[in-house]
Amino acid sequence: MMDTEVTNRQYREYLADVAGETPPVEAIYNAPDSIVLQNELWISKYTDYFINPAFDNFPVVGLTKNQMNDYAKWLSKKTSDPNGLWTYEFRLPTVFEWQFAAYGGRSSANTYPWGGPYDRNSKGCYLLHCYTPSQYKVIDAKQTADSGYYTRQDISDSVIDSMYNTILANTKNWKKTKRKHIGASLPMVGMPVFADAYFPNDFGLYGMSGNVAEMTHEGEVLGGSFRTTSAYCKIMNGEAYPFDATRPQCDVGFRLVCSYLSARVEEKD
Repeated sequence: MMDTEVTNRQYREYLADVAGETPPVEAIYNAPDSIVLQNELWISKYTDYFINPAFDNFPVVGLTKNQMNDYAKWLSKKTSDPNGLWTYEFRLPTVFEWQFAAYGGRSSANTYPWGGPYDRNSKGCYLLHCYTPSQYKVIDAKQTADSGYYTRQDISDSVIDSMYNTILANTKNWKKTKRKHIGASLPMVGMPVFADAYFPNDFGLYGMSGNVAEMTHEGEVLGGSFRTTSAYCKIMNGEAYPFDATRPQCDVGFRLVCSYLSARVEEKD
């Protein structure tokens, strides 16, 4: 299994590669849904989240399940030997595979990938990137009724521009602070963070709970996100993902599992 969700940079490499296919693949079909990103997040400039190098190592979002499967097929072909000496198959994990991986070898009695039932450490810092009041302090804005998060339309352009510039500046320092409580230093961060933010579980997998929710083979979305509370981020028996996962969402990404299908043994004379 990939240790993080597929990132913006990885997905852009895929788009650049298939752009040269014959017949060419429609770029509009394969690219993330920029309208979803712009309309559902508070940040007016979020549409450049996918192309801005500052967000290279952030999870790609705004995709359909079919687009995720297309990426998996491309990666399978890209990593397999063209002469058939070895073959890999990348695909979305099943619900069982995802949950097994999320536990990281720990007891299934635990609630979260780090073990135990708590979403914070002994100092009160969250161990995942999810919706919390401290992460969504609002200046000159109002909360959307019953939504639990803030939309682009709720916040003035001047505040958005200021906060966006702050986020871009802070990405330079996130490499040093990504294991800490990122939300405390980034109010109004209604967006993902680094794909390898916070600590990995015992299998070395990052972000199995929080940040962006993850698509599975069955179409079930697991792990919760920055848009949901920690109740949605439990490995099992958590709240069901609250948005329409049949459509691209600004907080749903994916990671793949890989099966080693075959290796052809060359016969010697």
